[in-house]
Amino acid sequence: MDAAAIALFSKEVTLTALVSDGQAGLFLALGLIPATLLGYFAGMFTCWPIIRPVCSRFNGAPFKAGDHVMILSGPLRGSVTGVEEITAGQGRWDVVRLDLGPDRRRNCTDTFEEYALLKSSGEQDAPPNSRKAT
Repeated sequence: MDAAAIALFSKEVTLTALVSDGQAGLFLALGLIPATLLGYFAGMFTCWPIIRPVCSRFNGAPFKAGDHVMILSGPLRGSVTGVEEITAGQGRWDVVRLDLGPDRRRNCTDTFEEYALLKSSGEQDAPPNSRKAT
């Protein structure tokens, strides 16, 4: 969308002349803001349904109960834990419920998207910051 906006604004003059003029550069920057937002939303609806399964497969999906996974994002990033169950989330995408204790289960903060997890081949480890210093 930004490329289309730049091509539209620079139809009459070259891009260097457009950017070198202060007022024209400001108008170009202001015109790129809505173009970027529109491009983001258009990309989310057209590209994300294709990219999401690819990222999930790359990280080891489909998961099954008993798999050990590492959390890739959020406050628990780097923690390795087990998969309890797979459920369907909003949009009918698979959501993974992890074994993070009864408090997180009660508050429903133990569910993660498949692309936010990485399948681990080993046993469940302690989180990286919980080991005693030697």
